Amino acid sequence: MILTRVLTLIVILSVGALGEFVARLEKQSAEREHRNQVLSVVGALRASLESELNATLHLTQGMIAYVATGSTLEPEVIEPMLKTLYEYGRHVRNIGLAPGNRLTYIYPLEGNDGALGLYYPDLKEQWPAVERTIRERKPRLAGPRQLMQGGLGLIYRIPVFLGAREEYWGLLSMVIDVDSLYARVGIAPTIGGLQLALRGLDGTGAQGDTFLGNAGLFQTDAVTAEVITPGGTWQMAARPATGWGQDKHIGWLRAGFWFVGMLLGGSLHQVMLFATRRQQLTEQLRQRTSELEQSHSRLIAEVDERKRLEEELRHFAFYDALTRLPNRRLFLDRLHQAQCNSARHKSHVAVMFLDLNNFKELNDTHGHDIGDRLLIDVARRLQRAVRESDTVARLGGDEFVVMLEGLGPEAETARMYANAIADNIREQLNQEYVLHDIRHHCSASIGVKLFLGTNEDPDQILKDADTEMYRVKQRCGRPAYGCI
Repeated sequence: MILTRVLTLIVILSVGALGEFVARLEKQSAEREHRNQVLSVVGALRASLESELNATLHLTQGMIAYVATGSTLEPEVIEPMLKTLYEYGRHVRNIGLAPGNRLTYIYPLEGNDGALGLYYPDLKEQWPAVERTIRERKPRLAGPRQLMQGGLGLIYRIPVFLGAREEYWGLLSMVIDVDSLYARVGIAPTIGGLQLALRGLDGTGAQGDTFLGNAGLFQTDAVTAEVITPGGTWQMAARPATGWGQDKHIGWLRAGFWFVGMLLGGSLHQVMLFATRRQQLTEQLRQRTSELEQSHSRLIAEVDERKRLEEELRHFAFYDALTRLPNRRLFLDRLHQAQCNSARHKSHVAVMFLDLNNFKELNDTHGHDIGDRLLIDVARRLQRAVRESDTVARLGGDEFVVMLEGLGPEAETARMYANAIADNIREQLNQEYVLHDIRHHCSASIGVKLFLGTNEDPDQILKDADTEMYRVKQRCGRPAYGCI
């Protein structure tokens, strides 16, 4: 039972582990595919952002070229040019010129008049970036910054140098509306199920502060891309709001493997239980069969013993236990059959009643054991003296009886044959007996009853033979026989 449970658990865990492995591979594949999709989206956003910025900032090139020629900067000339740039720029909030680092021209003036006349060195927050731009002699995009006019803006500053000696003239600045730019490109902290963030304030790239979205996004496994800006870079990060590779079919796949594992484990458990139960039943059947075989053997032995006992009882019922000769009961039954045969075949039957002489003296002198040996020897001699078809029986004590059948229809012939048998019996019995170390001589008195098809009672026939035997013994006083 323990082995069955262990194997079942192994199957379930193995299939489940395989499911986890396949699910992990599927998740990794789904994550790679998802990352590629997000990377494609980020790439498109980056390209769109860079394109939109470059298209807007490129408008300043004509103005820079004009200022660099050293032409007169009269308001009636500058203002129309600034107006044209403003109108062509989709995200431009204002454009300004700052000769000698002082903001002298700005368009549109409305809403921006508070900035007119600003001197950059006096602006502690902006001057480091401005100074760096002048020092590097390259355009730079700063921000996004909170504008004095309100809102967020990107400040694009271009240092202007005049003549061959490239003497520093001042700055051209363009403020770009960040919200308008984001809306045009489609950038927001959350777009299409993606979390988005931008960092690199003032073009400082991955080292800069986050200015859009959650700064913690850069600490995750988000997809990142570098956005090229004038004089620096930004870093864009994007990650699915629900995580990578969150595909429902992976959960179903994992659950399916566990289900199959449990199904296989359960099936194996049932099969092994069935096999175990079958083995138990087979063993029980074998034991029961063995028990039945043993019981059958015992039963057969008991039946045989009973038959033997019945046979022995039957033998004891019809045979003398000492001499193994038929007893009175069996003899009377055979006598009755002999009467029937005699009447049917018209053939005489002779019944001889024998009594041993001097048996009591031997029995009293030497004991019953010697007497029993004499009786056994007498029985054997009687059987030798008659035919196999004749009957020799012991009635009890020293009394024996012999029945001769088939003596023929003639009474005289039957009597002569019976007398001859009686002589043979007397001769056999008169021979010396050796009983252990005792030598003994024994004789018998014989009474013979001869009949033909009589209807007399068998007991009466036997009684008549007995009476004749006593008559002979009293008349002769010695071993003899008589026939009636």
